[in-house]
Amino acid sequence: MNKKTIIIIIVMTLMAITANMAHPVTPKLVEENGYDPIMYGALFATMAFANLLASPIFGRLSDKHGRKLFLIIGAIGYGLAQLGFGFLQPRYAILSFRFIAGAFACSIFVSGMAYLVDVTKKEYRSKAMAYYTSILGAGMAGGYLLGGLIGNYNYRYSFVAQAIGSVLVATLIFLVVKESHTDRKARTINTNIIVDFKKYSHTILPVLLIAVVLTSFTDIGFNNTFNLYMNNALDFEPLEIGYVMAVTGAIGLFTNIVIFPILKRKFNDAYVLRLSMFVIVVTLTVVALIDNQTYQVIVLIPFFAAIRLYKPLIQSIISKLGERNGEVMGLNNAAHAIGMIAGSFIAGGIIYDINPIYSVYTVAGTCLVAFLLIVVFFKKVVKV
Repeated sequence: MNKKTIIIIIVMTLMAITANMAHPVTPKLVEENGYDPIMYGALFATMAFANLLASPIFGRLSDKHGRKLFLIIGAIGYGLAQLGFGFLQPRYAILSFRFIAGAFACSIFVSGMAYLVDVTKKEYRSKAMAYYTSILGAGMAGGYLLGGLIGNYNYRYSFVAQAIGSVLVATLIFLVVKESHTDRKARTINTNIIVDFKKYSHTILPVLLIAVVLTSFTDIGFNNTFNLYMNNALDFEPLEIGYVMAVTGAIGLFTNIVIFPILKRKFNDAYVLRLSMFVIVVTLTVVALIDNQTYQVIVLIPFFAAIRLYKPLIQSIISKLGERNGEVMGLNNAAHAIGMIAGSFIAGGIIYDINPIYSVYTVAGTCLVAFLLIVVFFKKVVKV
């Protein structure tokens, strides 16, 4: 990997740590403010809706004005918005600041992914994205652990730490990140996601974006269900949730650093993508069917490995389909946001409130549809 790739991975990992410090304490925020589990799902859905609206905007803006500017704007804006989210109590205020935070998070993560695509060649991209995703996954797990540790004393401390960390990351970006996108021609900034989508209607991209929506629903829906279950049913404290998520991050890191290169030597990205989605469907179905917590934990190990494997693969395939990296990554992020909205609010909110096991069945079924979609269009996916 070249120097720019290493630097952006380090910077984005630090941002991932910062951005995930609030997650282990969010159930506590919902509980102490007297809200029900549906509010927890609504918070994630609100953030995801902001992602959906902001993705094409920041993708195009970073294509025109460069990645570095929107990495910095995103980091600072996110940190300040999280303060409002953590300290205010009225429902409308919490949701409003969650929306603002989601938009700024979109700025930094869309720009960061576009930056990575800028500085990597197509033939090395899946490997670079595997490292990027796995190391970011480890950073996310570290953020869970750190946020749980800080929030164990008072959940609001985690939000203060987020704000400080975000400003520090923005400062680091200003000092060490070199602009990757220097070929910026003046053009109109189209922010209509439908127009962007239609532009690629003759390619396999629409199918892949639908798969992103469905797998994002699975990922976020299960993640919300898992977090709520640990907080409500198991009565875990934020630090204990942080420990659990740190372990899942370690599983993801091992998968992408050790197992993925082995699979990559024997199979192409499309085959490994299909395999990972199959494993997700099978493991979630088994978890829903068995009633023994020890066996459920064992079965979840390959699930957490597979869920960390599919994302860099599908992102790598998508990144090869367009000339404007910010635009394509904006579409990818928008598709991810749609899945987040539905997954967090439906599976991680409404259905969880009825029965947590129903949530697991729902996300398993959704991923099955995504898997079948990839199987049907497999020959076209292989050609990318």
